[in-house]
Amino acid sequence: MALVDIQFCNNQAFLHKRHTMTSAGLERQIATIDYEGAYSRYKNIKDENNVERAKFPPVNYAFFAYTFGHAKVPDTVELQKIYFEMYKNSFAKMDGERIRYKDRVFSFPALQGRILRTYPSLVRDFHFYLLLCEDGGFEKVIYSCKNDINGRDIIIKHKGREHEVSLFVETSRSLYFKEVKNKYRHEYGGNEIRVPLNLNKAAKCGDFRLYGKDDVLTVKAAVCGVEKD
Repeated sequence: MALVDIQFCNNQAFLHKRHTMTSAGLERQIATIDYEGAYSRYKNIKDENNVERAKFPPVNYAFFAYTFGHAKVPDTVELQKIYFEMYKNSFAKMDGERIRYKDRVFSFPALQGRILRTYPSLVRDFHFYLLLCEDGGFEKVIYSCKNDINGRDIIIKHKGREHEVSLFVETSRSLYFKEVKNKYRHEYGGNEIRVPLNLNKAAKCGDFRLYGKDDVLTVKAAVCGVEKD
């Protein structure tokens, strides 16, 4: 399936579609989403049939498409629904427990768990994109589906320079995949701004841990030379 990029840039979206989403509005929405309850059904079902290692179609494209079309992020049910609708020609559901993809049979609940494990980072990254835009201190803040798939979380263009904001949580699993991404998916060319998130210290909104204004200041210090207090 050929992907048409979905890109948000400052208060514009791809093809200059305007959106009215704000970080505060997103916080109000996700505060009502029962992520932990939804994920609890799948959290202990992980690597059945090598689901974690299989190269399934990207979840983030479904997330971007829904957010672009609805001016809000999908909840856990909506994300799975649009994912399987978007890639309906790639999957063949065999029964409630198994699904076929590229001549291989996988555990359907394990795949659902993998999708839901991706969900918090998609919400968190989009929320941080909105915070960076609302700061108003950068010429361009770009959040692109294709960039994200290729390992480039958020791009900032400011005074003729391009900076790549790299977002990840400080867990052993996340740090491992961060190094894999750096090694195999993308080279940052010296302009990477790493913004790790300590889940024990980050602000909580409902079931989600989010970046905050201090993290915006970290990026601003690297891009604009503005000192943090």
